[in-house]
Amino acid sequence: MNKGEDGMAEGKQTLEGDRLRIIVKERGAELTSLMLDGREYLWQGDERSWTGQSPLLFPLIGSVPGGTYTLDGERYGIPSHGILRQRNSRLERRSADSLTFRFVSDRETRLQYPFDFTLDLTYRLSGTVLTMAYGLTNRSDRAMPFSLGAHPAFRCPLEENLAFEDYRVVFEREETLTRRLKRDLLTGEREPFLTGESSFPLTQDLFSRGALIFDGIQSERVTLESPRGKRKVTMDFAGFPYFGIWKKGGPEGAFLCLEPWYGVDSTEGDSPDWRKKEGLLTLEPGTSFTPSFSVELI
Repeated sequence: MNKGEDGMAEGKQTLEGDRLRIIVKERGAELTSLMLDGREYLWQGDERSWTGQSPLLFPLIGSVPGGTYTLDGERYGIPSHGILRQRNSRLERRSADSLTFRFVSDRETRLQYPFDFTLDLTYRLSGTVLTMAYGLTNRSDRAMPFSLGAHPAFRCPLEENLAFEDYRVVFEREETLTRRLKRDLLTGEREPFLTGESSFPLTQDLFSRGALIFDGIQSERVTLESPRGKRKVTMDFAGFPYFGIWKKGGPEGAFLCLEPWYGVDSTEGDSPDWRKKEGLLTLEPGTSFTPSFSVELI
């Protein structure tokens, strides 16, 4: 039987199932530990590369030009990846197999994003699968354009006797993909990446120009694995139209982010008008958006 327990430390909540155990920080509702049979799969952060672990991206993926945008004649400043990463959530619900954290808009959020909303993030355990489910509701009296995404970082290598370069990313289907090039923003350029292939090997140089950013992926599942190892991470991201893969730093950055997105970075030269931003979804007043993705550990 799955069981829940009190948070191990102030500002954190712990949930334990038959084989999985997670810890979630109330700040940002950010996953900070993901263990299978006592072995940690989530990156634990390092100041030499990246201190993040699994931030929530809302209502922005990436950045907008100059960190500002306009909406209905008003100008707003907004940080990269949005407004919730450093905000406290509250634990809304706990069950034997789930934790739900809630963000509620307030005066501070409206200074950066002028809408009323609630956003729930639920973590649910089932066997060796963690599901992360969102519940976004527009509490405003006007249509709300937004992006929403995840940024989880997994340890890579997953086993002590292996190296980052021993791993590969495997899609469930053969893919023909172009990589969208980026400086601070997308450049508008693309370069061929996969041509009828289902996998690619990891190298440090692969990320020397930043994240791999894709659209048009046919697969709904992707796996981080090594032919030399036993442990792997498989993500089911059905429905998400954009996908990012990223790491930072050299060998000290021993992680890989697998990032399903509803939305994408702005492109250099884009209009500052928020409603013209690529990849935005629109939520009508009083309606909700409830996507989810899952991670299976082996």
